Amino acid sequence: MRKKFLFTVMLTIAFCFSLVLVVSAGQPTAKDLVMTAVKNIDFGINKGFYEKCQGESHLTLTKFDGSLLEEAGDFAGAKVDFLTQLDNPNNAIKVDYNASIKGNTHKGAVYLKDDKLILTRDILGLLQEFGIDDASLSMDKAPAYLYLSNEQLGSIWEQVAAYQNQQVPQEYKDMLLFIVEAVPEEYFSISSAKVVVKLDQAGFETTIFNLLTKIKNEPERIADIIVNANKYNCEQLDTTPAEMRQEIISGIEDATFPTREEIKTISSFLEVEDFTYEKSILPGGPQKFNVRLNIKTPDDSVNGRFTMAVDTVGDQENKEGSYQITGGFDLVDGPKIDFAFDADYNYQDTVAYSGGSINVTAKDNTTGESMLDLGLTSDSVSEVDDSLVITAPVLTSDNSMDITGLISSFDQAVDVQATDVGEPVSDQAADE
Repeated sequence: MRKKFLFTVMLTIAFCFSLVLVVSAGQPTAKDLVMTAVKNIDFGINKGFYEKCQGESHLTLTKFDGSLLEEAGDFAGAKVDFLTQLDNPNNAIKVDYNASIKGNTHKGAVYLKDDKLILTRDILGLLQEFGIDDASLSMDKAPAYLYLSNEQLGSIWEQVAAYQNQQVPQEYKDMLLFIVEAVPEEYFSISSAKVVVKLDQAGFETTIFNLLTKIKNEPERIADIIVNANKYNCEQLDTTPAEMRQEIISGIEDATFPTREEIKTISSFLEVEDFTYEKSILPGGPQKFNVRLNIKTPDDSVNGRFTMAVDTVGDQENKEGSYQITGGFDLVDGPKIDFAFDADYNYQDTVAYSGGSINVTAKDNTTGESMLDLGLTSDSVSEVDDSLVITAPVLTSDNSMDITGLISSFDQAVDVQATDVGEPVSDQAADE
């Protein structure tokens, strides 16, 4: 009887243990949770901001100095106020601007309607402040509206529609998934009700190697992702999506990929001090992304750093976050450049607030001369407005001019000048 009882107990324990193993095997891993989060990225804000909304924003150029800017003139203190409206059901965006530059005031409006960008002729006066002037488009000769048409502009409404559903466009999610798949499983973990992805130097090197291996082994997949992300740029690149796809695949098949040892050598110039992503498993919980990278060449001729900190918490009723990006590059026999970007935002259901600043400085290490000292601040407030209706101007041959051709001609002229600069000049041409 005793033996039978012990056998029953052991059998029960074995059954429970096997059941635990089966259940554990069916539980999502930390990497699974991250992959699921990527597939279902939720902006966590009122979708009305991508339907009908309007808001005010203000930009101020607090600093504008340095040898690189001497010819441009003194723009310090310049201010631009915007009133931005979105009427997605009617495929329309309107931006009214009021700019104060060098003591001069410029007011005008810019419309995006379907696949047309429409500007009031006041934009010509604003462009003149920046030294951009075309005799064929003088203020006294220009019609009330200038416009250009481009199929790429129409693609904006598809993206807005995706954002309305609180989703990032599929092509961007596909790219992010492709990258996450390359991160080794051991760098994912679950701790204190949050998923953590943390890479050290070895993990960074392995991820790069895995990513390149995936590209080599899955050329069709990465080609589809790249083409889908750039399908509206094919016309400007003078190609078709099918041609672009084949070029990418052929390029991958012909490419020589670095070995693991070569990647380790290259990455020795880049120190991964911190690379951490944290996401709460609970809805509305905090999310953090921190990056600290150091760049250093063996001869110390180039040093650099890059840091980024992103924090987000809350849901649609009260969602807030901040971004801080800083960095710099120091070339012993060249310039020393430092930059900093700070921003914060807060969504309170149908109202959103944001503010930020950008600072960039550069100096010549050989002379100590200040090359650039630039500062910019911004703030904005926007609100969902269900009653908003935008009426874009009705364009006629009398009140408007199509500048699509002028823009293309300008681009071609720039390309020709760039080509001429890059070509060596023969002795005979130099003499002439």
